[in-house]
This record gives sequence, structure tokens and C-alpha cells, in this order.
Amino acid sequence: MLELIKVSKQFGYFQVWNNLNLSLQPGDVCTVFGRNGAGKTTLLKCIAGLSKFSSGKISYFGANRAERRLHGRVGYLGHAAMLYGDLSALENLFFIARLYKLKKNKAELLTALVDSGLGEWTQIPVKTFSRGMIQRLALCKTLLTEPEIILLDEPFTGLDESAIHHTEKLIAELQTKSRIVILVTHDLALGYKAANRLFILSPGQNKMLNKAEISYDIFRSLVLESYEKESL
Repeated sequence: MLELIKVSKQFGYFQVWNNLNLSLQPGDVCTVFGRNGAGKTTLLKCIAGLSKFSSGKISYFGANRAERRLHGRVGYLGHAAMLYGDLSALENLFFIARLYKLKKNKAELLTALVDSGLGEWTQIPVKTFSRGMIQRLALCKTLLTEPEIILLDEPFTGLDESAIHHTEKLIAELQTKSRIVILVTHDLALGYKAANRLFILSPGQNKMLNKAEISYDIFRSLVLESYEKESL
């Protein structure tokens, strides 16, 4: 279980969000929606432990962040792929495996690359990769530690239809493995399709919705309404 209780984030005098509550269970896929500047990326970074909340509490499976080691248990894929361009795809995974002290042999790493659709490019320098290939490798790297909580910031950006389908399939597989997935996207249709929980991040009007209880058309109108209110 992942639980955020009355968490707030502030940069100087600027309040990003205040008293935010969020509760997710293993197997939940939650898409976070909000206008530019709503604090979506900041929220993911705080959950990942890369930034601190200003106040409030966050609990990972019953333990707070101070009590629980997050190393390898939370996977975060941000805007930057954080890959080494002069290294091959396989060498990048070897580096991550050594960094996290994972007992992964070459065959296992190759299998991970094949499953990511990169089987033909395992020995090719990453600097020659297309945007979609880099995204696939970055996601493969993020999942290498088999994290319980996966945070994905705009995972569909710049991808062609094939890569989008692959990412959707991967997210669905993570859900069947009882992982908690939180993703941020500006694409309402893709975000709605991928998730079972829908979180609208808007100052003073945060909403958590269950997809099973709301149609896409109603959901879309609620998101657009929150955008309009925020711009007033």
C-alpha cells in the first residue's frame, strides 16, 4: 500500500499543492492529470524520495520513508532517460545491475532487452537510438530492480503507435503482478485507458476517481473543467 496523508509542497512562498491525500493498493494503476505547473512531476519526485514534502506523511506498505529503505523498491522514470550514450544497451543494464548489486547474468539482461523490443540492438551504442528506443531502454532499466512502486512521467511522449502499444502492455503486466503504478500524461485517452484509478491534481479540488464508475466522456469533462477553474 502507498499512502499520502495531508502532504504539502512549497517552494519558497509558492504553494505547489496543499493537504494532498492519496491511497493506492497493490495492483492499482493511477494516472495523474493536471495543467502545466500543477505539480505532477514534483509529486512523483517526492514519492520517489528525490524531493522532500514540506509537510505531511507518506507511507510505503505500512512504514514511513524514514523507516523504509527505498533503494530499488521504487522505480522512477523521469523526463531524462539517464542512459550512457557511448555504452550499448546491454552495457547500460550491466552498469545498473552492478550499481544496485543485482544478481543478474548476461542471459537475464538480454532477455529483458528482448522483452523490451530491443533484441536486435543490444550491442549498439545508445547514442544512435531513436526516441522510442531510448524510452524502451529507460523503462527496461527502471524495472530492472523489480520495484514494487513504479513512477512514470510522460511515458508515452514521442512514441510511435507500436511503442505506445508496447508500453500499455507492459503497464497491464505490472498490474497483474500487483505492482503499484503511478503515471503522468497529458494524453487523456491514453491515461484513462491505462489506469483503474484517475487522479485530477488541481489546487483545492484534487479528485480521485475509479474508472469503473465513470465513463471517458464524463471524466474528460471533469478534467477540462478543472483546467478552466484553475485558469480563472
